Amino acid sequence: MQPFIPLIYDIATVIVFIYMIAACARRGFLRTIVSFIGYAAALVGAAVLSRPLAAGVYDSLIRPGVIQRIAEKLAQYQNDALPAGLLGLFEGLPEEVLGALGMDKEGIVDALGDLIQNGGQGAAGEIADAIVAPLAVMLLKIIFFFLIFGLLMIIVRRVAWVFGSVNHLPLLGPANRILGGAVGALQAALTMYVVAVLLVLLVSLTKEGIVIRLSGEDITLASYALYQRTVLFRVFVNTNPLDLLLLTQNALSYAGIKDVLAQLRIN
Repeated sequence: MQPFIPLIYDIATVIVFIYMIAACARRGFLRTIVSFIGYAAALVGAAVLSRPLAAGVYDSLIRPGVIQRIAEKLAQYQNDALPAGLLGLFEGLPEEVLGALGMDKEGIVDALGDLIQNGGQGAAGEIADAIVAPLAVMLLKIIFFFLIFGLLMIIVRRVAWVFGSVNHLPLLGPANRILGGAVGALQAALTMYVVAVLLVLLVSLTKEGIVIRLSGEDITLASYALYQRTVLFRVFVNTNPLDLLLLTQNALSYAGIKDVLAQLRIN
């Protein structure tokens, strides 16, 4: 069954294109182009707005509690037991996430030991800002991005619906539908780019991708290596113009966290 999984991704890609071209042809050019522009604008708007919202929520609602928790944990350990005791600060952090970040809990202990020695009384705040904040803000950005994007798309659909009446004009109707199908192909491509971002994010949180065991055989349903074995879908994975918008600006990649960890010698 495993050899057929990449084919399923490619078939799904073709189905998305066929469906969206047909659907957009029915909607017409004006309604589709408004929807397409609104779709792109919603992506940009969600990315821009999610950054300050995530940082603000973390600083005002989450950071004080994080600092208090870290300070309480640190107070439980004597200096000679500090390295091992620090593992308790990250008991709830999945090993898969650490693996995706290119580190392990022992590496965190070593780096935080140095940070605490240099941080003095402000060690709890330093730990929160250097280690906890990037991960927490990353998760908040993801949540806010999809919430804002969903709300903006409701508005876009309302506006696009108004332009659907143009299809009923005798002279504009046929051309309107043909052009609508053409724009539908562009909208299908944009949709696949968004799907590719989400699926790459999904496997980045695991060490070996999404694997199930069926009839005594391990079947990989999602992994970066699996995506590369596809013919069509890998195009959207490897040449994604949304990476700068969705990955870098929304911290769906771990580049920002890796920079912080590199400064703390966690590699």
